[in-house]
Amino acid sequence: MDIVLRTGQDAVTPEFGRSIVNQLAGPAVLKGHYEFKKISVVEKGSAVVIAEGGEIILGRAVECPAKLSTAVKLPKKIKVSCVVMLQDDQGRVLVTRRAQTMRAFPQAWVCPGGGSDEGETLINTAARELLEETGLTVDPTKLSLRFAWESVYPTTVPACVESGGITSHSLMFIYTSSPSPPSAPVTLQASETDNYVWLPPTFYSTPSDAGLDGQHGEVPGEALRGIYPNSCGEGIAQGHLFGLEELCNKQAIHNL
Repeated sequence: MDIVLRTGQDAVTPEFGRSIVNQLAGPAVLKGHYEFKKISVVEKGSAVVIAEGGEIILGRAVECPAKLSTAVKLPKKIKVSCVVMLQDDQGRVLVTRRAQTMRAFPQAWVCPGGGSDEGETLINTAARELLEETGLTVDPTKLSLRFAWESVYPTTVPACVESGGITSHSLMFIYTSSPSPPSAPVTLQASETDNYVWLPPTFYSTPSDAGLDGQHGEVPGEALRGIYPNSCGEGIAQGHLFGLEELCNKQAIHNL
């Protein structure tokens, strides 16, 4: 079964508010705090066609309320976004911290990225958002679509009940880059981010309490561990953590 999405803020959710993972045949594979299915993604003009099978990993949180979308109605619009796991020549991955003033997920650590404009290709969205948020450029031919993440907000069933239902439905496409020296010094978009670090490739496979060099001094390692919000009030946004863990070889789900 093919699922067709369109880029832009007014994209309509397929099948009138059903979860994308739910529409794909077969059971999801459980891995730690998430579950996944394998998909292929093809762009045809402004349409994004998702099909069963392939090498791209589509994940979502085990407790995601979208799992209940046969009983819980999802919004008819879906937000399509793209992020880049940018690697430097040492294999380190750039992550930024959302500003305290951000309405959603303040102080969460994320990979650079954002929403797709109408008619914009996924890979161009990824490259544009990287430039806007960090001042860094990347050759689109050096980007590979490796993962995708489906999520809703609020992120848990109790929170949905408390707020009166699901208010947004999102699909994030996660690109990786070929390791190479950064194109320039990182220049953060101050209205959205307030710090950054380069995560070493062993960060999630080899636990350590060592701090990392940030824009304003050392960032404690514990601030970057666990799902946002962690005990420090920071942590990695869950969809981004899903991609980072795989990239850092903590969970080699590509080998299944």
